[in-house]
Amino acid sequence: MIEFNFIIGTFEDAVEQITRWAGSKPHNNVMHFDEKGGKGYLLITELEKGFFVRAWNYKLKEDTKFKIKSADHNYPAMFMINYLLMPESFLLEAGNTWPEKIKRVGTLNSIVLSSSHSEFSFIVKAGQQARALDICFTLEWLLQQFPAKKNEEVRLALSKKNDHEPVFFETFSIDDYKVISEILEKIADYDWDTIFLKSRVLTLMNELINNILSGNKEGHEKAPVYMPGMIEVEKKLNSILHEKLPNLKVIAKDFSISESTLKRQFKQVYGKSIYEYYLHKKMDLARRTLIEKDMAVSQVAYSLGYEKASPFIRMFKKQFGVSPGTLRGTKD
Repeated sequence: MIEFNFIIGTFEDAVEQITRWAGSKPHNNVMHFDEKGGKGYLLITELEKGFFVRAWNYKLKEDTKFKIKSADHNYPAMFMINYLLMPESFLLEAGNTWPEKIKRVGTLNSIVLSSSHSEFSFIVKAGQQARALDICFTLEWLLQQFPAKKNEEVRLALSKKNDHEPVFFETFSIDDYKVISEILEKIADYDWDTIFLKSRVLTLMNELINNILSGNKEGHEKAPVYMPGMIEVEKKLNSILHEKLPNLKVIAKDFSISESTLKRQFKQVYGKSIYEYYLHKKMDLARRTLIEKDMAVSQVAYSLGYEKASPFIRMFKKQFGVSPGTLRGTKD
């Protein structure tokens, strides 16, 4: 097993440590792993002074232990939130300050909050896909985000976690899972910018910190274990918007579940039936096509799998309250 020592440090220290581990520096905030050690990428970017993120998506060729060492007490107080999108790929091992033995991260502890004084290890098994988002920030930066009267409350809440629970676990909500999936997909497609990334990351942090401060998890809807499967179903729907929607039995068979389970789980995650969701996405694509491209209404209809324009026109008007021809006329 390969071992690497890290501390939860500043952005500059994080870049230096990653460079030492991977053997090369990130280029334009991104590092691609070569075939020697594994395959995948890492994004590391500073959003503000004292506030940066890392996004990981990789497979390693050898079992690797990332040992988080406690920083010197003179070091700036830092915190790290790990959102482990594939928690089954990680094992945790205790350090000197954490009394628990090795454990697998599961659906009940897929968010890990630690500090620069925590001491533990992530063990990533060879050949397993590891997808995660790390949010790192100084205590000073965090306190600047809150009004002065709330600063002490935030400081005490995080200090308590740091002193008594060097590693604190939380669970994804459904919304967390969607946001993190969106971030990783945008990064993989080279379709992200700082405003997008900062807005999504601050949303995640706000929910977690409010949960810590309130200590009240009632109403916090956890991500179900079938969430990854439903995200794959959603990707499938988005990839066939130019076609007719297949029979749900066919979709269910593609994902090795029953039709009734598919219907129930999809609606629990997305709040709409598969047909409603697919139709909404299809009509939204039609609207954007009419606005952005010089295509006749009939051409747009045919491009979306309609044999005749009339049913497309009826469905579009039902969705948006105006006909596609009216929308085209407004654009012209």
